[in-house]
Amino acid sequence: MPVGVKGVHKDGIYKLLLLLVILLYLFMSINFVLGYSNTVFKELQGDAKYYEITVKQLLQKGIYGYKSEVPNAYMTPGYPLFLALNYWIFGYADEPGGPHVEIRIIQAIIGALTLYYIFLIGSRISGNNTGILAAFLLAIYPTFVKAPMYLLTEVLATFFLVVFIYYQITALEGKSPIHSLVSGALIGLSVLTRPTGFVLLFVPFIYSYIIGNRDRLLRLFSFTLIGFILIMTPWVARNVVAIGSPVPFSTHSGDPLLAGVDPYYYKLGPEYRYHGPTYEKVVTEKLGDKLSYGLYAIKEGFREKPLLYLKWFTIGKFTRSFGIPWVSSEGYLAALYPIHYIVVVLGWMGAIISIRARSIQMTSSIVVVATALLLVFVPEPRYAFPILPLLSINAAEVMVRSWRG
Repeated sequence: MPVGVKGVHKDGIYKLLLLLVILLYLFMSINFVLGYSNTVFKELQGDAKYYEITVKQLLQKGIYGYKSEVPNAYMTPGYPLFLALNYWIFGYADEPGGPHVEIRIIQAIIGALTLYYIFLIGSRISGNNTGILAAFLLAIYPTFVKAPMYLLTEVLATFFLVVFIYYQITALEGKSPIHSLVSGALIGLSVLTRPTGFVLLFVPFIYSYIIGNRDRLLRLFSFTLIGFILIMTPWVARNVVAIGSPVPFSTHSGDPLLAGVDPYYYKLGPEYRYHGPTYEKVVTEKLGDKLSYGLYAIKEGFREKPLLYLKWFTIGKFTRSFGIPWVSSEGYLAALYPIHYIVVVLGWMGAIISIRARSIQMTSSIVVVATALLLVFVPEPRYAFPILPLLSINAAEVMVRSWRG
């Protein structure tokens, strides 16, 4: 068989394998959606419930206010607007409820697209073996399968982040300003869905500069920044008009920061899943801006008990974020529970060996920075979810390298 034909044949096999992986994921995820949407997941809880209230208020009264009947910028609008579009298309009742099944199926499709881009990233930076194995690990990862059930930001924000990384890699390799512009728009969409992704905009460029890949880097960064600004400008302009302040992201960043201050102290609360005595003191005594007080509390904690706070903001929060999956596993998904530890352990092993394994240095750099951000705020496995697809690429690369010897 000629070499060219052999290469095409191999590419065809990988495409077929990717199709099978995606179909397997869709079967499991949509089966879960159809089987559980009208039982334990029939009523929305927590943030999801408030998203629905916000969306209905926006559609009925034209007011965007999270937990408020007047306009605010408490929450970035990416996910509520995604929900609003679906509520408008599929319809909804005035009473609690909406097109939850339809949205969950759409989120499962978004998950499938995420798998596709994970394959593309893995294949581009290392090879098809890494790409297909990373997609497979993620496709059978129970939390990824079940995540579309939750009307929360994670599925959508993770998709935008993964596609941003793909287009950023292609832009830096091909010196393409168009790809840079697209990647900037994508990280903008990710930030509008989950604001903590903003810092990740800079990571690929800092990494490229460090390794000496500086050709046209400033130009590519400028196009990325333009794409980002184009997406963010309407939100900032709306905030100027609606609330009289050019809020770039959201006004609630102090909540997750303050909730993660107290070392190893968590208590169930009526509105927030985790908060310790520092958080309760601020809320009950009205001590003012949560972000400022949270930073002050962290500084005082390190001053009074430096070792305890150092351990909490490193090992403690890391363990709580990655130690268990975000959601529980029921039925046949329970048998796949160990996949979490395979992805996490091998993924972080990949981050360590990336010091010498250049193929996964970009993904590892993003994993490290994203995790560093995670350790600042309240440590919940839910907030670590967007990092897992990148860890799956690292894990796949470790497995492929081990196989090759």
